[in-house]
Amino acid sequence: MEDYLAEGNAYCSDRKVIHKEATIKILRVLSGDKNVDDTEEILKALDIAEEDEISMCELFDQYTRRGISQGISKGIIIMCKDFNATYEDTLQKLKNKLNISEKEAEEQMKLYW
Repeated sequence: MEDYLAEGNAYCSDRKVIHKEATIKILRVLSGDKNVDDTEEILKALDIAEEDEISMCELFDQYTRRGISQGISKGIIIMCKDFNATYEDTLQKLKNKLNISEKEAEEQMKLYW
């Protein structure tokens, strides 16, 4: 973890992460998240189990991709609301633009609608 913090985006290690939930919690706290109680659910959504063997680089990449996807979802939803699109039209646009399931789109809509 300290190597990543020192080197930033240039850091990539094949070292296996033993405590995945704790590692993600630390990242979240350092990035300003106030509530890290849902970290276990985030790992489940990323399809990462505590017993899985995963490198530090891969764990960070998956977590980063999740954040990017959420940001894109939020942007689409806010823009659709600004242009007075309906909930259903926005849901469909999310599904099409991000190639995600109805369930995933609904979860994003609950967060940002």
